[in-house]
Amino acid sequence: QYSEISKEIDVLKVEKGKEVSTRLPGAIFELRKLEDTAPANPGGTLTYVENDNDEVIVTSKTTDADGKLTFDHLTYGCYEIREAAPPAGYILSEKVVFYFRVDGGSVTYIDKGTGNPSMWSQASNNDTIYFTPARTAAENDPATPEDETVEAKNSEFRVGNTPGTALPNTGGPGTSLIYLFGIMLTGAAGTGLVMKRRRRLVR
Repeated sequence: QYSEISKEIDVLKVEKGKEVSTRLPGAIFELRKLEDTAPANPGGTLTYVENDNDEVIVTSKTTDADGKLTFDHLTYGCYEIREAAPPAGYILSEKVVFYFRVDGGSVTYIDKGTGNPSMWSQASNNDTIYFTPARTAAENDPATPEDETVEAKNSEFRVGNTPGTALPNTGGPGTSLIYLFGIMLTGAAGTGLVMKRRRRLVR
């Protein structure tokens, strides 16, 4: 039997390949709750929880000055988090989509590619996402030896970004503007040559 104990999870945004202390503010993440445990089945179809208007319920949050945000009041069930917008000066990775399950007051990371759940620290997507389970303060955990100090902490997903700007898609608005500018330059040059020849003929 599952527990309705609510949980919180933190998302920490950092520069990929650098230390955790390299925090990135301004990244937008979206949270969606799933109707079932589909992430545990790599071939399963995802069905999201909807409101009374048959619209998928989406919670959006932005990382603060410390590169951190928290999704709270998470009850039993499976969730999806995806990066909707990267910090300024960084590239959005479409692979930044990850899943987890809240059950019995604990948070379990789920690898969508394999369907393998894990309660332990684990990296995925070429170290783009790194999961750390919750820790409980020593004084609140009878199983913790008295000589050990354990910091109280939410489950955390550390997500890395690569510096740079996105290149325009082939045939997209970026290249269309380049083509238009080139055509205008070519036309202007052609007009100049015609006018120059006419001046010579008049003389």
